[in-house]
Amino acid sequence: MPDLTVKLSVQIPGGPTVQGGSTVPVASYQTLEWTLPPNASGTAKIDVDFTVDDKEAINLLLIQSTLYSNPNEDAIITYTIKDKITDLPFEEPLFLLGSKLIEAIAQPTQVTFKNLYKWTDGKDDTLNKNTAKVTVLVGRAAPPPPKTETPEAAEPAEATTPPAAAVAG
Repeated sequence: MPDLTVKLSVQIPGGPTVQGGSTVPVASYQTLEWTLPPNASGTAKIDVDFTVDDKEAINLLLIQSTLYSNPNEDAIITYTIKDKITDLPFEEPLFLLGSKLIEAIAQPTQVTFKNLYKWTDGKDDTLNKNTAKVTVLVGRAAPPPPKTETPEAAEPAEATTPPAAAVAG
């Protein structure tokens, strides 16, 4: 499996631009996409299960949407990472890189996305405007090579003096 290339560029208007990149070795990857339209009760949700294989730790996680919650208003889109994060407003794309970081912060086994917008007016343009299209990219690292056990060296035998040769007479 080829490595994934990650390029990052952050520009502050009137300030610096920071650029970086990395090559991420992966054994496998998944790209998952869903559409999450609102419903009349504001309880639309999708549960996404990740098959976590102990041999292939997640080392890249990218979650993005076409619709985000505004930090100054009530949340529209939230996400929950099972046993780690509960109903956090989805305000910006989420990008995590590095298996140890992902494991420490939020090793995902299940992510739930909710669309809390209550669609009641029956207008298709409002429905389309408040439908989230969610994309998840998961990269999994190749398992480390098995550790080879080095056999312990046997203790050397104590040195002995060979018996003197018998002299025949």
